[in-house]
Order: sequence, then structure tokens, then C-alpha cells
Amino acid sequence: MSERKGDGDPTDGRRHGGWQDIASDIPTSGPWPVRIQGSASHGSSAGEYQTAEVSGDGVVIDGGADVDWGPFVWLDVGLPASEPVHVLGAVEGRHDPASLALNVKFKHLFPDHRRRWHDAVHAEAPTETCE
Repeated sequence: MSERKGDGDPTDGRRHGGWQDIASDIPTSGPWPVRIQGSASHGSSAGEYQTAEVSGDGVVIDGGADVDWGPFVWLDVGLPASEPVHVLGAVEGRHDPASLALNVKFKHLFPDHRRRWHDAVHAEAPTETCE
């Protein structure tokens, strides 16, 4: 279980701050860092988490389900060897009722972000050899 790592004002310049510098340290297979920006009308601010699962159309975020983010969130997802992607997602609730993992389905990615997301998600994992 992950803890919320911090609050941040979305105007404080940290939206992508520092992530471009650590892209080479993000493992190809994950977990990838995620910054969530929730709805101000729900009183939510930003929080930093990690992915538990990734797919072509969404993410499961390790932690965060205990916060009322509202129906939609903006995500900044750090990718290996690339700039982060900025995604609008629909909060679909807990991935599993027994965990705090948050399921978010993508609603909008800019075309260049969609390409980078696709490339990162479908990057070939190292193959293991059996001897």
C-alpha cells in the first residue's frame, strides 16, 4: 500500500518538474510515477503515486482510492526514457474492494502523448531464456 507523497499546487511549476530528469531511471516494466490532479470542487489537490498496472486505455494506481478526486482527474504519468504524458481520466473507483488501488480509464490524450503512451506500454519486455 502506497502513501500519498505530497500535495502540490498545480500552478507551482511541478506538473512535470524533475520527471524529465529521472526518465532514464524509470523501469520499463514499471511501476511508473503518477501525479493526480483532482477536481477542485471536490476539495482534492495533487498527490503522487505509482502505477500498479498499465494498459492501452488506462491505469491502476497504487493508492489514492481513499481520496475523493471527483469523477475526472488529470494525470501526469512518468514514462521510461520519455517525457511524461498528460492524460484526462475518468475515475472508475477501486480496482479491488479490498485495496486502495484506483482504477482510471483514459478519456483524452493528445496525439503525441498517445503515441508515447502506446510505445511505452507496448515496449518489448526482456525475454528470459530457459536452459
